[in-house]
Amino acid sequence: PVYGFASGDPLRFKRAVGHKDLFYIDDREVDFKEIIEAPLPKAPLDTAVVAHWLAIEGVQPAIPENPPIDAIAAPTENKRTEHAKDDGLPVDIKLPVKHILSRELQMYFDKIAELTMSRSSTPVFREALVSLSKDSGLHPLVPYFSYFIADEVTRSLADLPVLFALMRVVQSLLRNPHIHIEPYLHQLMPSMITCIVAKRLGHRLSDN
Repeated sequence: PVYGFASGDPLRFKRAVGHKDLFYIDDREVDFKEIIEAPLPKAPLDTAVVAHWLAIEGVQPAIPENPPIDAIAAPTENKRTEHAKDDGLPVDIKLPVKHILSRELQMYFDKIAELTMSRSSTPVFREALVSLSKDSGLHPLVPYFSYFIADEVTRSLADLPVLFALMRVVQSLLRNPHIHIEPYLHQLMPSMITCIVAKRLGHRLSDN
């Protein structure tokens, strides 16, 4: 590099014919045909990140990145034979899938439930509704909220403030663009329709 040569290969010097102290660098003549026909060098592996879906709406897509269904299915010997049909054929029983929530999501759900049932008139509850309508990480909690709302509406038909608070929670979940609410509408619709068309809600004559 000091003399302008940056090649990584060792330099080969040759003595000039007829000159005792004159040297030159031996540059081998290269045939273009030899270069063109030479095999391509092996390309280096670049660092890359590939994203894929582990599951969509609870269904694992059949793509090479995911393990095959047979690999994660329950072993055949664990199938319960006492539920066999009359024709003697075994019945496949789907094992329940354990849904694990993070500690943060559990605390979040408990706090929202507490505010909805006992502190729905506070500014904190209004902030919670804003969070429910905008937060992008709440989708794992949707089935829990659906069950909570359906259960509490059934229990609280005589408590109008609680019903209003529950419906505001539903409204916030429906407004959240990051939540796919469609698979849980069948759980939410009976509670919502009850609050809309019920002949009597609340225990006071002034309740409307």
